[in-house]
Amino acid sequence: LVAKQERLIALLQEKRQALISHAVTKGMDLAAPMKESGVAWLGQVPAYWEVKKLSHHIVSLETGWTPNSEQRLAEDDEWAVLKVGCVRSGVFHEDEHKALAAGVVPDETLEVRAGDLLMSRANTLELVGSVGLVKRTRRYLTLSDKTFRLRLAPSLLPEYANYLLQSSASRSQIELAANGASASMKNIGQVSILGLILPVPTIAEQEAILSHLDRELAI
Repeated sequence: LVAKQERLIALLQEKRQALISHAVTKGMDLAAPMKESGVAWLGQVPAYWEVKKLSHHIVSLETGWTPNSEQRLAEDDEWAVLKVGCVRSGVFHEDEHKALAAGVVPDETLEVRAGDLLMSRANTLELVGSVGLVKRTRRYLTLSDKTFRLRLAPSLLPEYANYLLQSSASRSQIELAANGASASMKNIGQVSILGLILPVPTIAEQEAILSHLDRELAI
């Protein structure tokens, strides 16, 4: 029963990624003219979409720190640092944190806020580069050195980027760029993230694709 359940979860995840990948690389208009992207693993994309490095759509890419912490959840009025697993499958998990140790002074510039797009900098090969959009969060949570925060240009909506970075087009590049001797802890650097080559439509089409994916995935 456990094996069957695990297989079902895997199949549902594959279906989810396939739906996302098709929407963010082919678009919603089946009759739209297509063009060669110039990237072998991406193939054809809608003719009016831009295919550029992610760096063209990012204002800043920052990481956090590794303060002394305790192996417990923080109280509501205490500062905490996020764990490696705070983002998975596009979702931010605020309870994946550890309370800062007594006497540690937090860096308030690293506090996580609603609207932030976070990415795991280090994890297993399957999870490194995982993203999550912070839709709401408690106060006093700070980035760890294992987490990136992406601040995006107006050309790329954070909600859309959250889907785009879950697509097979993104995941294949991330897993190829990940390095590290340990199979249980791979890392990806800022240069690799900024160098991701991805297709991006207009804001209007991003919004249409977002509505479609939100509805289909019931997020």
